Amino acid sequence: MLAGSQCLVTGGTGYIGRYVVRRLLAHGAKVRVSCRSCAKAEQLFGNTVGLGDSCRGANVVFHLAGVYRFGRRGTEALLDAAWAAHVERFVHVNSSGVLSFNGAPVAQLAGAVDS
Repeated sequence: MLAGSQCLVTGGTGYIGRYVVRRLLAHGAKVRVSCRSCAKAEQLFGNTVGLGDSCRGANVVFHLAGVYRFGRRGTEALLDAAWAAHVERFVHVNSSGVLSFNGAPVAQLAGAVDS
């Protein structure tokens, strides 16, 4: 199903994202990664992935970027861009691990942590 598909993965160098990218590549997908650090992407994937955040030409978007960094408005903007680019599938994944027990983002409680 994914062989030959163009996939955009936001947060592709993150804890979950790096595994998603590797699985997509193993299944023959062409992958473009949107991330904070191009150097980290190159270290993880070499030249097997493209870098950029455009939905243009993508069949599937895997939105894995942390909501505490990307924000609700960022997710809405990505959905709008995916709609405008006629993306066939949009997969949004998030982790409750970024939230404290009271629902506030950990980054707001302890200060922004850059990984």
